[in-house]
Amino acid sequence: MGGKQGEIVFLFKPAYEVNYGVQGLQFEESKMKAVIAAILLLLPFAVPAQLAFQPLSVHPANIDKGSEFLIAVEDHWNNGCGGDISMEVTTNQIDILARSVSDQTSIVCTANPLPFSDLLRPRASFDGEFADNVTVNYIFEQPSGERETRGSLVLTFSDQPNAPMSVETGAWTTSSLESSGLFVDQQGGLFSASLADYFDTAGTWYFGAGKVAGDTVIAEISRFGTIVCVTAPCPRASPLNTGTMLAVLFARNRMLVKFVGVLDSDPAMVGAFHYHRLNLSSPSSRTGVPDLVGRWVIGLASGSSEGLASGFAEYELFRMGPESQGALATTIFSARNINRLDDSLESDFDFACQDLRPIDGGLVCTSTELNIPGTAANCISSFSFDEVGLRRVAGQARCGNSIGDFIMVRL
Repeated sequence: MGGKQGEIVFLFKPAYEVNYGVQGLQFEESKMKAVIAAILLLLPFAVPAQLAFQPLSVHPANIDKGSEFLIAVEDHWNNGCGGDISMEVTTNQIDILARSVSDQTSIVCTANPLPFSDLLRPRASFDGEFADNVTVNYIFEQPSGERETRGSLVLTFSDQPNAPMSVETGAWTTSSLESSGLFVDQQGGLFSASLADYFDTAGTWYFGAGKVAGDTVIAEISRFGTIVCVTAPCPRASPLNTGTMLAVLFARNRMLVKFVGVLDSDPAMVGAFHYHRLNLSSPSSRTGVPDLVGRWVIGLASGSSEGLASGFAEYELFRMGPESQGALATTIFSARNINRLDDSLESDFDFACQDLRPIDGGLVCTSTELNIPGTAANCISSFSFDEVGLRRVAGQARCGNSIGDFIMVRL
């Protein structure tokens, strides 16, 4: 993982926990039964398997003793009621505690694990001087009160500079904050952001800028609104208050963002959210390419009587195109299993989305040979653009003579 210092110790969790992504989605009844059946069949075999679990990272790569830095935590709560995160900072140690809650009064928690992400800023609560080496611990507390250390690393400070990472200019979006939109611009090492937030039928604009230190941005955000005069609003705007935007830039089109004391729609908002660059380009004059960038649970949910094996795994999809294939413009999405331990950037498989029938507007995405654990090695999937929903994709998989359901669930 990029952006961490010193020795890192990672713990592990069972493979079957990736199935939380199915929670709350509205599949057709037949497909939902197929997914549940497939997952139940997988559980006895998946429990002994161990997947790499990496919930803790520090950003940027090189951190001076007196400079700001961020700690990213990504994990899952035990149930739908979630939990809370706290941090204790001393000269020699930083302890991060995630406390998962159980059923509350008049509230019944859903059984499925709930994913969460957060960005923590140690310098916001500690203005002392750190030791040469600082131990960072991530501790998870079960609803029963039992605690386990899920991640630990030793932070070694360095005065080496961080080359600023570059991200794409334009509109960025997250499915977690439906009431707001983000526009990002970067000029060299200067990062600026405009945020539109809609609350109670009114819109508010925010603007902020900060320097990029490697993959890390900490920017002060000012809220702009109309000045209220004695008897009526004045025809001009002014900054009304200030909050903070914390960001870790994972890729040119992907970043983790947290707003502190900013949004009117949710001023007490906690946690961080994965933002993706909104793709406004289109290979067709009729519709745009589906936005497949992000994390998905991908698998084969059912098969024909010939016996199509079922299996699911969690993948990160990156946008690689567009490129030209013959006379057609094609956008390529590269899928990489997030539990791979190697550092290779090679994809497990790709999706090519293009207009296969320009005359009648048939828009289709097809995959290269799927490499999903537990499934056949010769499977290829396809799905039309109108089979791509906000949080799921329903298509068809063919493995030799067998045909089954291909499903993707966005996390």
